[in-house]
Amino acid sequence: MLRSKLPAELTTREYEVAELASLGCSNREIGEHLGMTIGTVKRHLSTIFSKWDVRNRTELTHLAVAEGWLRSRS
Repeated sequence: MLRSKLPAELTTREYEVAELASLGCSNREIGEHLGMTIGTVKRHLSTIFSKWDVRNRTELTHLAVAEGWLRSRS
């Protein structure tokens, strides 16, 4: 997928949620790690998906790692 521009900047908290999601953490795990409710995690993910024009965690992870916005843990 070709992108004509860089995605919108994430807030620090959105970046933390995006990173944990890209590492395979569940909403519950993200919430426990960051001290937020599952509903808040879902809202952050929805905002991240919208800002970065992706539909799911798989697309988020592929885009973020490919572009170097998040680090990959192999």
